[in-house]
Amino acid sequence: MYLFDEPARARQSDEERLAEFGPPVFTFVPQLRLAERGWSWSGTGGRTLEAQVHHWLADQNGNFWFEDTPSGPQGIAELRGYVFTDDPESFDGMSNVLRAALDQHLGYVLLDWDARDSSDYTELSRLPDATVQIVAKRPTHATLPIDGIYHPAIRLEHNGWIGTSARVGYRLVTLVIHSTEIPKIDTMLTARR
Repeated sequence: MYLFDEPARARQSDEERLAEFGPPVFTFVPQLRLAERGWSWSGTGGRTLEAQVHHWLADQNGNFWFEDTPSGPQGIAELRGYVFTDDPESFDGMSNVLRAALDQHLGYVLLDWDARDSSDYTELSRLPDATVQIVAKRPTHATLPIDGIYHPAIRLEHNGWIGTSARVGYRLVTLVIHSTEIPKIDTMLTARR
């Protein structure tokens, strides 16, 4: 199940939410082709249990093609890739929290991008089917590079998307990225303190 913020929660800035969530939070290493777009948050009972970072992607010349909008500058290309940082308690009761994080985030991202291509969001009704397909797959052993250290991880591929999850200290870190985006950026992660 994917948890969303309670509607009554007061709007806080990303920096306030990051401070409340506490370090570390993971993101891509700084690079010319990426600009941080913002964060998404989920949790329950007024407690933030997950942080998800979004990025704008520049073209091969480094141009983000930002346009002015009422809500501020908007890029025309969003990276089809996300880094999730979870408190393991968000998967409380699951026998394998790392696998639960991988399944949840890969399924969510896959369907979110499918829904963007639909005018009526009917793809969201496919969530149970996509989840069953993802859960049925056997993950492979992998590594997830963070600050130059390669952490043991598990990895799944589904419909062009690649999900990799690792436990780093008391956090679960999941990178979900479309295979066509990998050559465009450095997929090394860093801990944001």
